[in-house]
Amino acid sequence: MELIINNAQDQKQLGECIGKAITDTTIILLDGELGAGKTTLTQGIGRGLDIEETINSPTFTIAKQYEGSRELNHLDVYRLEGLDEDMGIEDYVYDGSVLIIEWSKFIDTDIFDEYLHIQIDYLDEARKIKFTPYGTYYEELLEKVSKCII
Repeated sequence: MELIINNAQDQKQLGECIGKAITDTTIILLDGELGAGKTTLTQGIGRGLDIEETINSPTFTIAKQYEGSRELNHLDVYRLEGLDEDMGIEDYVYDGSVLIIEWSKFIDTDIFDEYLHIQIDYLDEARKIKFTPYGTYYEELLEKVSKCII
């Protein structure tokens, strides 16, 4: 599934649709250039998960946790590029929790059997968002999201 998003507000609304559609332990891997809107999308997902705390990029802390209708673990692994050691990232996945990893291209994604990959690319002022589900749960999640955004 691919979408064109015209502004940050629409990107947050898309994220909110994703957050509201989540029904189980969920792993979302985000990639895109600096400023593409990875954190903006995550803020929307947090809103859909009823998180009231301000979500910002964990670039310097690597990981942040938020509480809402589900626990959200938000990782930014940009600073881990080139490290070949086991980071224990899979330890951030709990029953019913949501794990969002920004800059997932810098980690070994083979540690996850199933997940949703989201690629955000610039199109002048707009963004192209491409969703790639790995697993039945994520295919069903995208089906719910597509109904929300229509």
